[in-house]
Amino acid sequence: MSSSLDTSQDPGLNPVPGGINDYSVDSLSGDAYAGYLQLETKGDDSTQLLQQMLGFLPDTTSENPLPGDFNDLKDVSLQRIQRIYLFWNELNNETLNQLSGIFSIRADINTGGPSVNDGDSSSPDIRNKNSLITYLLVLFFKGILSSPDSINLAKPLDMFTSPADKEDFSLAIVNLIKFTGLINGLGNYPVFINPASDKNNIDTYWNYGFIFNHCREQYLKFCNNSSGFKDSKTVELKDPEKDQDCVQQYRKKLSETPLALSWCGCFTPIPTFVKNAIINASKKNGTAPGSNTPSVCDNLCYKESVTVSDKKNSYTTGVIPYYHSPYAKDTTSGSNEPGTPMNCIGATICVIDKNNISSVNTTGDINFNQICKCTAGAPCMCYIDTTTPGILDNIRSGENGMLNQANFNQVCSNAICYKIEKGGDYLEVKCNGINTPSTGGVFGKNKNGLAEKENYEKIYDNFWYSLIFLTFVFVVFIFSYFEISRKIN
Repeated sequence: MSSSLDTSQDPGLNPVPGGINDYSVDSLSGDAYAGYLQLETKGDDSTQLLQQMLGFLPDTTSENPLPGDFNDLKDVSLQRIQRIYLFWNELNNETLNQLSGIFSIRADINTGGPSVNDGDSSSPDIRNKNSLITYLLVLFFKGILSSPDSINLAKPLDMFTSPADKEDFSLAIVNLIKFTGLINGLGNYPVFINPASDKNNIDTYWNYGFIFNHCREQYLKFCNNSSGFKDSKTVELKDPEKDQDCVQQYRKKLSETPLALSWCGCFTPIPTFVKNAIINASKKNGTAPGSNTPSVCDNLCYKESVTVSDKKNSYTTGVIPYYHSPYAKDTTSGSNEPGTPMNCIGATICVIDKNNISSVNTTGDINFNQICKCTAGAPCMCYIDTTTPGILDNIRSGENGMLNQANFNQVCSNAICYKIEKGGDYLEVKCNGINTPSTGGVFGKNKNGLAEKENYEKIYDNFWYSLIFLTFVFVVFIFSYFEISRKIN
């Protein structure tokens, strides 16, 4: 596994420097054990929870409870795997909150942990907690098999496994995403071999640890159609020329897989066209985009909730966001407090495409605020993918549908239309100036945003019902006419 991360999708950010532990159970076990020792307090509930979450039997009587040393964390035996999944498959909300409280970094921040600006290393508490969480995530996704019933073993944990797949789907992955969403970015900061490296890197690389790396790896595997990379030192596509097409297809897959969307919605590549559009929209609205602006403003990133369902049950999770680092320099407003999720600057960008709409996971009418953070009457840039006809047909804002031009103008004060050509290239087209929402519906042969005479609007079922009814009335009228004429003659 490469020790560097591909951050080319994030402008202004250089790849993570060398000197980080590679993401394997063996290499992380030492740091994870240090984290365990720092957190466990013998004889109370937190020790037992830590032991159970790691797959060890809680032991309050032995002088040498497990794990006894870092070698115990390298154990991936059948018994330990079963105990791990027994705990994580059956994790309830009360235990989840207790566990997340153990790993909370709020106390470390509020007590004024060492600042990276003082020349000291970052808080050892945060480092140790991050190391243990990173180890846990690596253990699940790379180190062990899964166990849907905590007894039998199945394929390794995979975020793309459907809940309907009873043989391989494990509820542990749902509870794991809930837990990860409560711990302020832990598990997504690199574990540097040298602890002193944290003081120089924690602000810059807080959101570029295992989760980011794993999500980028899923994208590359999807595009390369294999688990291999171009070479052992870099993480990149084997065929860079197909990048934009891969981005679009991978985003489609992600939007149709709610669980994967929960993990990777914020860390998936953004098409170049959309990334540039977001940056330009931010500039037009007077907000200077930071290095994370494109990802934070991505429509797949700012989902407040995602529903994962099988035939019998539904599970609601969130999307793991980008977080302000524990020692964020800008604390002038509540939204910029250390350890809090980053928000889209100005919240004035909306990308409307089939991926955005399908990620809402609904078959009925969609409220505009489900797919966008734009506020009616406030400046908002709307980017509409006209490749899919009728993209706005089922979207409503308040009591009025988006197909109403006046209503559309109120919500989307500025609109840019584009289409995706073969190969994944994006081409900006002129929106229909008379009825912007219908641009996609008549896009097949449009010219300058207006339909040619060969175009036609979508013909709904009511039209055919009315036509059949009128035909029937006409036929009855003709027969009646001839019958009356026959009798008169």
